[in-house]
Amino acid sequence: FRLDFSLQVSCGFGGLLLAFTSLSDYSFFHPLVIVPLAAGILSLVFFVRRQLRIANPLLDVRIFKNRDFAVGTTLISLYYFAFLGMGIVLPIYIQSYLGQTALVSGLTLLPGAFLMAVTSSISGWMLDRLGARATLIIGSAFLAGGTLLLVMTDAGTPMGVLVADYCVRCIGLGFLIMPTTTWSVDSLDLKKMPDGVAINNTMRQVMGAIGSALMVTVMSAAAAGSGFDSPMRAGVYGVHMSFVFSAVLCSAALVLAVIFVRGTKKEAFKKERRRN
Repeated sequence: FRLDFSLQVSCGFGGLLLAFTSLSDYSFFHPLVIVPLAAGILSLVFFVRRQLRIANPLLDVRIFKNRDFAVGTTLISLYYFAFLGMGIVLPIYIQSYLGQTALVSGLTLLPGAFLMAVTSSISGWMLDRLGARATLIIGSAFLAGGTLLLVMTDAGTPMGVLVADYCVRCIGLGFLIMPTTTWSVDSLDLKKMPDGVAINNTMRQVMGAIGSALMVTVMSAAAAGSGFDSPMRAGVYGVHMSFVFSAVLCSAALVLAVIFVRGTKKEAFKKERRRN
């Protein structure tokens, strides 16, 4: 355990999170945004350079040279970036602009959580039977499709439709979390797997936090720049633009899955063994 390495990582990700959080109140070039952003980037760059030069690194970042691991980590980061932010924006939308109570807001998200638990339980079976490529494309399609359905909603959309759209997103994420992690880490050598798991877990938590902050920032900035005289209309427009932002990220994840996700050698071996 090295304290200096831990401080570098904490300052790096903490600076990025502080910068993106401050964007909702200040311009990009405000000192409260640009200073922590620069400090965070420099800390992470310094950390990576140190890890590449020492004999026994805290995290072996060289594993990003493995294409499947790099793609898988990018995908899991996008999933958490786009999904967790919606868990903040949607309750704000339901309570502040649709006039519902906190109880109704929570109940709106509950079916999606249940369906995500169900699909997560069968995602391993899908990975074994269909392979990583098909599983990740199916899950990404559900995630992107559910987000696009939310983009098409407005203040007059019935609550049942919002619940259904959110459930589609949750079904997709349930199909994605475990298979994406398994596929990316499984592409590494056995000795490198602990580093892969640590990096994967760190990225999903950090990107989820940054995504939540940035989704709120997009919502606030869009509402402030909407030009509507009515705060209600401006707020609804801001929420809509955050949905659009999330849809772009989810669609990008789908494109990445289609282009870059391929089966691993272990998957090919399993298929050949089943044939024989």
